[in-house]
Amino acid sequence: MNLFSDPAVGMLIVLLGGCFFVLAYLRPIWAVSGVLLLLPTYLIRNDFGGLPYNALDAVIWATFVGTALNLRFHMEWHGWGRVAILWLGAGILGVLVSPLPADALGQFKSVILEPLMVFFLLLNVIKTEGDRKYIVDAILASGLLLALVTITQYFWGYGIPEPWQAYPGRRATAWFGYPNAIGLYLAPVFACAFGLAIFQKKRTLSWWLAVATAALIPGAVWAAQTEGAMMALAASVIFFGLWTKQKWWFVGLAVIGLAGALAWPVSREILLFQDVSGDVRLALWSGTLDLLQARPFTGTGLAGFPYWYDQYRLDSHVELLNYSHNMLFDFWLQLTVLGVVAWGWLEYRFFSLLKPIKTTLNHPLLIVFAGAMLSILVYGFVDVPYFKNDLAVLFWSVVALFAVTKRWTKGQKNATI
Repeated sequence: MNLFSDPAVGMLIVLLGGCFFVLAYLRPIWAVSGVLLLLPTYLIRNDFGGLPYNALDAVIWATFVGTALNLRFHMEWHGWGRVAILWLGAGILGVLVSPLPADALGQFKSVILEPLMVFFLLLNVIKTEGDRKYIVDAILASGLLLALVTITQYFWGYGIPEPWQAYPGRRATAWFGYPNAIGLYLAPVFACAFGLAIFQKKRTLSWWLAVATAALIPGAVWAAQTEGAMMALAASVIFFGLWTKQKWWFVGLAVIGLAGALAWPVSREILLFQDVSGDVRLALWSGTLDLLQARPFTGTGLAGFPYWYDQYRLDSHVELLNYSHNMLFDFWLQLTVLGVVAWGWLEYRFFSLLKPIKTTLNHPLLIVFAGAMLSILVYGFVDVPYFKNDLAVLFWSVVALFAVTKRWTKGQKNATI
């Protein structure tokens, strides 16, 4: 009897986990960088004795244990312990109230526990400027690879499933299987890349990586035709512009761009939710509000949205989705009302750390990572930029990079990036 449903895949995952354990024990920063580079490996799935798992699970746990041994378990939250405990508490409540406890436990592992483990690792392994560059370069490299695959696939057409394969209206899907996943991943990566390309003065290999990534991602977003990502990219560019000496030029361009978008019928329909996608979201949010009125404190629990939403969706909304496609609604529904508190507290603490403004201007990496978070929030107005394995880890990586950079600003006059 085989414990692995697919023995070959099972052994591959075990071998990958073993390699990362050894690497983490010897060089933790390399292992954690590797985790961020290999985020798509959550798609390599298997089960062990009936328990589902994926390659990213193995990589994260192996890295965590190996790093803990390397550091002799001398690891700290560096002031973020309360935030983490609140998120864990919200996640546990999300499991307890879910109508599908087994699926909820899987979600808890993938979008709460493991992302917090990566967050914890980053807080402890980033000790120098070089360490931070390893992490940022890994994130940029993953975005650059995804952008290249997406653009190539769009013109080649290989591997795009129906109904997105045919012209007109072809939408690349890369390795995800659906196009929106591309924009959700690339939006915060673009913000990091574009911000570094603007603010970094030294023309190092990292800078060229940032420039290449920032240049290719808009093409990939176009190839995937993800409207929310387009808005997120535009928002991050404007945000960065406001921190430069030419900020009024950016404000003027933003006003002109918005006026032009409202004047053009196609973009006006998108912005005013008058196209098919917008109509679907309006119907989805209307049903979601009815659901929240019926379950204001408990929500639906993790993995419980389709179960409960089916009772409240409008007749005009025939598609049963897994999430409400709005960040506020999703945290509320998936993690109960405590999830809204946890998310709100995190965002408040995150952006409040941009003060004082003079200090922030002397440390532009704070602006870079704040721009990445802003892109997630903008996209989160119309989609689900958190509740997926890779997106949750990416979210907490942005928070960790910001937290580490802020910690380093104390007693420093200028940042070197």
